[in-house]
Amino acid sequence: MKRLFLPIVLVCSFGCSSDDSPTAADIADDQILVAGREYINWAWGYNHRAKYVDVHGNAYGIAYALNDSIWTLDSSGYYSKEDIDLLIRDAQKQPVNVPKDDVDLMCLLIPIADKGAYSDTTFTGADMGSTITFAFHYESVSDSYKKIILRVEGDFSYHNTSESAKQIDDLISRWLIWGGGLTE
Repeated sequence: MKRLFLPIVLVCSFGCSSDDSPTAADIADDQILVAGREYINWAWGYNHRAKYVDVHGNAYGIAYALNDSIWTLDSSGYYSKEDIDLLIRDAQKQPVNVPKDDVDLMCLLIPIADKGAYSDTTFTGADMGSTITFAFHYESVSDSYKKIILRVEGDFSYHNTSESAKQIDDLISRWLIWGGGLTE
């Protein structure tokens, strides 16, 4: 796989606290992950693939092997810059370019979605795996990234009930589709 030499791909961060209202001008070049979608299924073998979008609108895709699943969290539920870098080290650029206005809107909505409540979890099937749509919220105080679940569909389903989460999920659904290339 083509190795990416981006310092930290896929992290939407602003260098401000979650209470600030960031603008597109607040986005730092070295803090670039915004959101993504991943599919995980253990039925009939292991299948784990993901797509991510960075702050510049670039999309990246990766198919993980069983031993590549490195979503290591510390006890607080945050990811370090090193965790993010390891996660996407072998990702390949995809033929998708998310418009800047959509990326900026997602970045502005992420801190609001982070405060959203979650729906009840429902059992919806068996052996379907899970498709998880998420965003990353950079927190400057801890210099880390919090993965915010927007929606989970599959064997079990639930979603973030905030309107901001729904808007981000709609934007991700428009741009990070499974067709075409690596993550098909």
